[in-house]
Amino acid sequence: MALQASNSQQPAADWDEAQCKGALAHLEKLQEQLDELRLTIPRIIQPLRTAHTTPAAFYADFRQAAVGANKNISKFKVVWQSQETQSIFEHAKESQKTDPDLSACVRVPKYGWVDTLENEKEAAGAIEKEDQVMMLKNEELDITGIVDAFKHEHPKFKVNLEADNQLIHIVFRLPTLLMRFRVVRRKEANGNYKLDAECVGKMPLFPAITRCLASRPRPNDLKYLLDMITAYTNTRRASCVKCTKLVDSSGMTPAARRSKRVESPEGASDIVWEALHERCL
Repeated sequence: MALQASNSQQPAADWDEAQCKGALAHLEKLQEQLDELRLTIPRIIQPLRTAHTTPAAFYADFRQAAVGANKNISKFKVVWQSQETQSIFEHAKESQKTDPDLSACVRVPKYGWVDTLENEKEAAGAIEKEDQVMMLKNEELDITGIVDAFKHEHPKFKVNLEADNQLIHIVFRLPTLLMRFRVVRRKEANGNYKLDAECVGKMPLFPAITRCLASRPRPNDLKYLLDMITAYTNTRRASCVKCTKLVDSSGMTPAARRSKRVESPEGASDIVWEALHERCL
């Protein structure tokens, strides 16, 4: 949410609720960029720890990692120095001069403001959204039961079922990352239903996850999709099962999850989820 120019000119003026939420959402996005920069050094040194067939291949790999890291730092610098960010900082300084008691800050959540703004926008445009998506009921599928069971299995997840049970929002927090997913159930022209899933966010990893969700097996199985989304709880630490690396040559952590059935020595069968880079699918 862009702040008005007048805010930067009069930082001591009181902000309304919408401006405060917009500022908190902006700072949350800034924090996400900063968290992503923590992987800068591992990404740069990864080529040094990888065997290459030729010096040229090593140079290309190392150069790509260094250039990618520099681009990420430059993007963060642009946002940090932007008028919007500096206006927020200036307003905070002036506000603290007016009232130095910051005890009330502990009651303000640090994360979730981006999601709050998105939910408010979606609520305001609910009628228009239903017309565009054209989602219809399917009495044969117990969506409520599947989602309720999912909530019970994952009590730390924030799960909302909306739009006549055809829209599912899922949010969960990792140590340095907020994961937000949106699942939409649409009726196609042939009368069949389709499940569209999206990982919401602007980080390069999130569109990659969306693409990998779109190419999933069993595309019309809601429970399978929800289980796949759960597998992203190890996003920051999972290495690719194919190349065994944490990040690929573009500095991306594994964006895909695929299920695999394994058997124990006792003969029991279970499903495990493996992480893969999008390029390793």
